[in-house]
Amino acid sequence: MQVIIVDHRRGWTRRFDATGRRARAIAVASGLALSVLFAAVLVAGWQLHSWLAPKRVEVVDVWGPDVADQRAAIDALRERLHDESAAFARRIATLQAHVTRLDAAGERMARLAELDDGEFNFENAPALGGPMDEAGGVTPELSELTAELDALEAKIRSRSRQLSVLEEMLVASRVRQESRPEGRPVTAGYISSQFGRRIDPFTGRAASHYGIDFAAVTGSEVAAVGSGIVEYSGPRSGYGKMIEINHGNGYSTRYGHNSKLLVRVGERVTRGQAIAEVGASGRATGPHLHFEVHYNGKPVNPARFISAAR
Repeated sequence: MQVIIVDHRRGWTRRFDATGRRARAIAVASGLALSVLFAAVLVAGWQLHSWLAPKRVEVVDVWGPDVADQRAAIDALRERLHDESAAFARRIATLQAHVTRLDAAGERMARLAELDDGEFNFENAPALGGPMDEAGGVTPELSELTAELDALEAKIRSRSRQLSVLEEMLVASRVRQESRPEGRPVTAGYISSQFGRRIDPFTGRAASHYGIDFAAVTGSEVAAVGSGIVEYSGPRSGYGKMIEINHGNGYSTRYGHNSKLLVRVGERVTRGQAIAEVGASGRATGPHLHFEVHYNGKPVNPARFISAAR
């Protein structure tokens, strides 16, 4: 066995052959040296572990509560964001329901006001536009969005109340307009006798005539001149088969001398609806319709209601 010894400090090298006892002695010495070195490493490692263990425990003791607090804060923030998102979703759903209700009310009012088709289209969003701001803008904060949402909700509630009042007024006006007597009660025929003083066709003496007579063919259609409720439907002295309609607001109309009655007491009728057929029942010299208009229980000249429809 060849052995090389190097002395770095003195700068020399020795080489010699080792056999027999000398070789065994060198091997034993080398093994002992390695054992001592390994033992030293083990001791150093244990000492390092003994020094680091308390440090690790100390770090865990110091950082552990901070990590737990941060985790709890993150969980709380996540839960708060979830709750705020759910709250925003509920508020947006409520606003959508209000907007849908306003759209429906707007469509009803457009029909009641008889606006031109397409003038107000509630199915599409209003058209918007304008040049782009080159400077850009700043994304609003959550608090600003919340304030805007609060203001929008208040405005929608206010508009909803106003729109409801306007709709009620418009409906009431439309009902009054449709209920007020207006137009001719017959589509065919001519006026054979006017309202006022005339010579009675049966007695030949001057007498008051409280309506207008329309001469027409028997069976011709008699129509209501306004919406209302049928108060009387049947025979009455002098009128023959008669219908009386209460239009509200103090107005009522009478249709006499019919051959056939088409509506009953308590029935609601609309303007232009057929309510009877022309005849000569009662005190009549031939087929015609006797038409009267009463206001607050007193007969008035129907001519102005007939001419109002022209």
